[in-house]
Amino acid sequence: MNVYKMSSLFFFGFMASVYCLTNVPKSIYDIVINDYKGEAIQMSQYRDNVILIVNYGRPCCRWTRGRVDFLEILANDYKKYPFTVLMVPSNVLNWLQNWQPKEAEALAGRGFRVTEEVRVKGSEKHVLYTFLTEALSGTFGKSIKYNYTMFLVDKKGNVVERYSMKSNHPAITDRIDRLVKSNDNKT
Repeated sequence: MNVYKMSSLFFFGFMASVYCLTNVPKSIYDIVINDYKGEAIQMSQYRDNVILIVNYGRPCCRWTRGRVDFLEILANDYKKYPFTVLMVPSNVLNWLQNWQPKEAEALAGRGFRVTEEVRVKGSEKHVLYTFLTEALSGTFGKSIKYNYTMFLVDKKGNVVERYSMKSNHPAITDRIDRLVKSNDNKT
């Protein structure tokens, strides 16, 4: 490959990177995502709230059902605090069927705020996940490896933790507890 081709590839790759980074919102509160009924959720409505954002995959085994049960306990335990579990249906594995409205309604009935189904990785990734993965990388960089990746956002809109599907429940609960009971979010 000659120098001209190499420099052109470098330039266009650099410009693509700049374009992607400039399209990342400066604040989570600038993001809008639709709920499962197609109505806009302004993330700014969660200002001064702690938010646990979960890319949710359809329960396909006992382990994943247990994860939803844990999240429901969290939602109920912190109901009296400014805390929200935002379930974002996705199909990271691409082998599960698309979402059905009755599934989203069932989740909403368990105390979660439920969005429309979105992409959480790849070229069609929703801007919410662009923001979250730019804020905190995981074991596999900025990609989402599997369903149930969770991002914890403090009352000021900072992404403070990223949890994998295998994260320890007490560690998640302890961190949420400190954040919801904190006045300054320096925990």
